[in-house]
Amino acid sequence: MKRNDTTHVEHVAPDELIAQRIGIPVDSLDQDAVARWQVAAFNETWQYVRTHSKFYREQWSHLPDAITSLEELKGWPSVSETDLVGQEWRFQCISPSEVNRVVTVPTTGTAGNSKHIAFNEIDQARSLEFIQAGFKLFCHEGDRLLVLMSGDTPGGIGWAVRKAVAPIGVDTLAFGSVTDLAEAYRVIMDFRPQVIVGIPYQVAALARWGQAFSNPESQFIHSALLSADAVPDSVCQRLRNLWGCQTYRHYGMTEMAIFGGVECSAHHGYHMRGCDLLMEIDNPDANGYGELIITTLGRQAMPLVRYRTGDISRFLKEPCACGSKLYRLDNIRGRRNSRLPVPGNYYVPDVSELAFRLPQVIDFDLEADENKELTLVLRTLPGDVLSAADVREELKDEPLLKEIPNIRIETSDRFPSGPNMKKRIRNNV
Repeated sequence: MKRNDTTHVEHVAPDELIAQRIGIPVDSLDQDAVARWQVAAFNETWQYVRTHSKFYREQWSHLPDAITSLEELKGWPSVSETDLVGQEWRFQCISPSEVNRVVTVPTTGTAGNSKHIAFNEIDQARSLEFIQAGFKLFCHEGDRLLVLMSGDTPGGIGWAVRKAVAPIGVDTLAFGSVTDLAEAYRVIMDFRPQVIVGIPYQVAALARWGQAFSNPESQFIHSALLSADAVPDSVCQRLRNLWGCQTYRHYGMTEMAIFGGVECSAHHGYHMRGCDLLMEIDNPDANGYGELIITTLGRQAMPLVRYRTGDISRFLKEPCACGSKLYRLDNIRGRRNSRLPVPGNYYVPDVSELAFRLPQVIDFDLEADENKELTLVLRTLPGDVLSAADVREELKDEPLLKEIPNIRIETSDRFPSGPNMKKRIRNNV
């Protein structure tokens, strides 16, 4: 049975979890209460890492013993993934025998470099609590949930989602990320999920694939959670048009133990995991945008203090239509290193937004040559007709497209496999 329940709720489930964790009634939960609690939680984390982490003990020994307000952190140093690569052991705070999961993730910089993030059982359990709280926004008892992301091995996304939603009464199938569209679509029709979790452009491609059959899957899919990359409005609109479902964005990364924030049915920013993550916006511009910095609170295996995510966003400070009084994180504007080499303040997600406005497009790449001249590669399904001239005509009023001199059309019914699905500029030199 398909349900589209977007009924207003006074308190979203993530708020209930945060209130429970910090020990106050949910009716008393506001940003000031969270900030006061986060000051104390930060000080505990700081004392923990300066005692157990070789990196922080040696590199940050000059810093104060404690803070009295979050504003004081603006004068503190920060770390980034370049600090982690090759010396993760210096950040680790427990013995290797106590670590039960290490995730290897490619860096966003030089090809071939990877970072390794360690967790113990307690770290993962705290993440599972937030997953369950977030999924309560759109999962109902008796639903079937299909995860089109990393599979069902212990600690993976599919495993974590399945374990978190089982108490809600949700049956989960962790299929893995999509490579063959026909195979993934067959799984959708066989399993008949009410909820799909997946990578935005892959889920958009499956909806396009289903158009050849008049989208019978629209009869049972009521919600789609999109994650692992920027989520364009144009992808959400495609899913609403073809599947008649609600779409929800999720934001997270391995350093956050995957899960960081989720949209509610108001679709106006991510409700953040404020009981486990302290988030800051570094050096915001006139519109509030800056780089997101995180501190993991209560993490045991490998805490990160003032870690630069590379993601550009801002806080939405007005109350949410769902009733939450807490700050939310706006959609990710882009990555610090994904700004386009063209006039204007454009990032790769701006290209995503345009590409998926074209109904034939199932995937895209952005390439740059030695002169930083851009080529937009658009992929369609075999049999779909689209030309560069069609693209220019359809998007003729978009200033960004005028800054991309080359458009190439390719056809495919597959996606490449790999651990990093984020769209970025490929350098063809």
